Amino acid sequence: VGIEEQSDEQSTRRFDHEILREVIYTSGDDELIREFEKGQITSHRHPVGKPRGPGQRGRIIKISLPTQALRDSLLAHMRSGRQSLTQQFVHSYARRDYTAEELSLDRMLRKEAGDLNAREGKLLYIVRDFDIVKLSAPRDLPRRPFAASPGQMSQSSVKDSSGTAQAPFTRSRRRLEQRSPLASSSAQA
Repeated sequence: VGIEEQSDEQSTRRFDHEILREVIYTSGDDELIREFEKGQITSHRHPVGKPRGPGQRGRIIKISLPTQALRDSLLAHMRSGRQSLTQQFVHSYARRDYTAEELSLDRMLRKEAGDLNAREGKLLYIVRDFDIVKLSAPRDLPRRPFAASPGQMSQSSVKDSSGTAQAPFTRSRRRLEQRSPLASSSAQA
């Protein structure tokens, strides 16, 4: 989760294959390597056929493995440390596929964490394994450059102090700005 896409679908598939190859070979697990070489371990972006460009939130990469034991082995290795091809994606992480109920719970918790972060004005809370975790070292809230697309043209944009257009506020950040007398200067348009 959290790996950006390349400039086109074919480049994205090639990059994803190289990421998968690197993580499998660095695991040192002979069975994983053997199954990968036989073509039994594959990956695809979800949802299929709906590419997003660079700089946007990348679609999730789903990896199919022949057994649960191999899945657990690969997940353990992926969680032990980043590989060279994924080091730049600091917010990416590996997890098993969620059920519909788990996805719903995860989204609800992320919304709650986002509201808490908006209230604090910092990235202080994250969701991991169906739990809201407080970071020991909070960071500034991420700002995404505003990419104008037909669906976004009607939304208001915000400019930071350097004049760069930023993405519109989320509902929770907008509510915070409306309630707070100390609205940040970069949030005023």
